Amino acid sequence: MTPHLLRLSPHLQSVPDYRSGTTQEDAARRSGIAEVVKLSSNENALGPSRRAVAAVRTAARTLHLYPPASDEGLREKLAKLEGREYSADQIVCGQGASDVLGMIGDAFLEAGDEAILCPPTFPLYGIVIARRGARAVRVPLAGPRFEYDVEGILAAVTPSTRLVFLCSPVNPTGTLLTADRAARLMERLPRHVLAVFDESYRDFVDDAAASDARVFVRAGLPALALRSMSKSWGLAGLRVGWGLAPADVAGYLRRLRGPFAMGSLAIAGASAAADDLGHVARSRRLVIRERAWLFRELARRGLGPVPSQANFVLFQPGRPPETVYEQLLDRGVVVRPAAFFDRPESIRVTVGVRAQNRRFLDALDSVLSAEPAGTGT
Repeated sequence: MTPHLLRLSPHLQSVPDYRSGTTQEDAARRSGIAEVVKLSSNENALGPSRRAVAAVRTAARTLHLYPPASDEGLREKLAKLEGREYSADQIVCGQGASDVLGMIGDAFLEAGDEAILCPPTFPLYGIVIARRGARAVRVPLAGPRFEYDVEGILAAVTPSTRLVFLCSPVNPTGTLLTADRAARLMERLPRHVLAVFDESYRDFVDDAAASDARVFVRAGLPALALRSMSKSWGLAGLRVGWGLAPADVAGYLRRLRGPFAMGSLAIAGASAAADDLGHVARSRRLVIRERAWLFRELARRGLGPVPSQANFVLFQPGRPPETVYEQLLDRGVVVRPAAFFDRPESIRVTVGVRAQNRRFLDALDSVLSAEPAGTGT
């Protein structure tokens, strides 16, 4: 068999895989426990909007038909969610926020360009950068509160810098980019750099000091606010995300979208969910209440939880996280070791309903009360 002579991109060949959390099905198979508690992927503990489910069922009857060639109707709904001053022209949709991140990389990065990220942070930013053959410039979050280093970011900007990724709340720490720091950054950030504000977890924030990227979009600055329907909306399986940006930036990104880019089920479910703000409000109330309780319980156990504004909490188990993960899995509880997120000493746990949180803590107590492997006589 003659080997192919296709020209392959060396950048694409060297891109690392994104490592997702263990699925519920795999966890059940590996643990032998049917009723697994999955607290590893920051999914909505209340499930999807009922309106979205009903809309998807109705749309499924016409799966033999193409969806709309344009997603303008969905973009109009999403623009209204952002505020009356925004229009569909300022929205770019994708199959999840990760898809929008990929479009941003494809549209703005070329080999030799630079993009700034602030670890510990969402690993997909680095993957997007590597895929384009660009260079990732790392400006770590500072101190025990994981604060954005505004001066460090500005000092890292060069004529080759094209993007700066700003996650708030940060995945995996749950900490914030504050409004004052964001304002200081945008005031001095050179206009050849697009600031990408990943606010996928913004609906769980109850700290008034948090930044809001819409301020900068409204001012016409080179900024994009990234959104996801996978978290507070409970539609992770539909894959719907969007970016809000100045119209010229959003229009430029939409050039990467082919016709029929959003499927019928995604459009129907997302459009219905956009009308169900009650579901988002219930999800927010649950997370804020249970997050505070879970934080207190982890702190009471001396596990150093990080104060979070997202629907997860990062903590240090005091033992190798991979070992703790495996032992929790044996007990039917799935969490996420945070080494992939540049926190090798930590574990990230999603905030669930009270029964799920109790089961996690009971399993964790069981693991940590047992003698560590290899220490027996």
